[in-house]
Amino acid sequence: MSLEVNDIMGRVAIAVLKEASFTEIVEAMERFAVGGVTVIDAYRRPVGVVSEDDLLLKEVDTARHSVPIFESRRRQQEHRKAAGVTAAQLMTSPAITVTPGTSVRDAARLMHAKRVK
Repeated sequence: MSLEVNDIMGRVAIAVLKEASFTEIVEAMERFAVGGVTVIDAYRRPVGVVSEDDLLLKEVDTARHSVPIFESRRRQQEHRKAAGVTAAQLMTSPAITVTPGTSVRDAARLMHAKRVK
């Protein structure tokens, strides 16, 4: 029998609203000792995730003055995130999700494919 996500997942997800500020996101991550938070809309549906990596872009993005036509789409998106101040602007979207019944192996493959930590 293979392990399922239900066997290893945490029971509580830490979430912030799309309008949450950078400071509110950091405070939630510190308070609950997590490396990322789910971003939810007004109906409490997950719409994205803000991870430590998303927040670090503010510190490491030093090339905001470069010419956009020579940059990859991914790099342009990183510049936009680095300039963001709300969860909606900082988040990675769409949220990559699985069900509790998903096998750990399948979840790990999806995480690797989508570059999710």
